[in-house]
Amino acid sequence: MAIVRRCGEYTEEGILIKFRSTFKLVATLSAIATAALAAPATEPLSINTPVSVVSCGSSVLSYTGGVPPYILFAVKADTPTPELFFIAGPTTDTSATWSPVAYPAGEQAFYQVEDSVGTKAVTATFTVLPGEDESCLED
Repeated sequence: MAIVRRCGEYTEEGILIKFRSTFKLVATLSAIATAALAAPATEPLSINTPVSVVSCGSSVLSYTGGVPPYILFAVKADTPTPELFFIAGPTTDTSATWSPVAYPAGEQAFYQVEDSVGTKAVTATFTVLPGEDESCLED
């Protein structure tokens, strides 16, 4: 930010600023710098639990808060070591679609979103419902 003084007036990037004292100039510049450096407040990261997830169907995930970009995963819930299935990311969108849902009917799973600073949020565990066509599943 360049400030230029001309004939008792100061300009900052084309904006004319008149000051009656050096104190007012310093106070104003301090306020501008503080506002520019202040980090925006963010709400906590959260993700909505889907109403139904159908095998080989589509599932829409929505999430809010945190610090973008985000990475999204589906996680099998009934395994000793979590198995993460990458869905999307990094993305700045606040919703994503997993299609096709690559888990068989009866599978217990949950969704996880992670933001750019490593904060994670998860849905409640859900059971994948049977679909009309499960041809998307690997043998």
